[in-house]
Amino acid sequence: MKALIIGFGISGKGAAKLLLQKGYEVVAVDRNPVEFPGVTVLPESAEIGTVDLTILSPGIPQSHPQARGREVIGEGELGIRSLTNRAIGITGTNGKTTLTFLMAHLLHCAGIKAGVLGNVGKSIAEYACNPDPE
Repeated sequence: MKALIIGFGISGKGAAKLLLQKGYEVVAVDRNPVEFPGVTVLPESAEIGTVDLTILSPGIPQSHPQARGREVIGEGELGIRSLTNRAIGITGTNGKTTLTFLMAHLLHCAGIKAGVLGNVGKSIAEYACNPDPE
């Protein structure tokens, strides 16, 4: 199976780690291609061909040329699909970081182990490579 990652920053690299762990052939496109073990990283304009899964990194618009005509999921969804842990997803325009830290604090105060992932921590996909079973 072959996966395409559009945007190869922190989230894209986390997605790559998880996809490689799952046995995918991984190709990534980025404005500034960098080397990454096991991943073919190409310029944004490269011809990719057919892929089985396309991952869009946060901040990359769904109108990106490489996303056209493909079914696309986000890095967060890829990670969540791979977790067996309970998870709370926080979305919106304003206040996500504050609410995320508040929720983690409240859960800790209630004696529930909680981690902070996404824009304010490790990428969800990278965490899913080696999740804490608690």
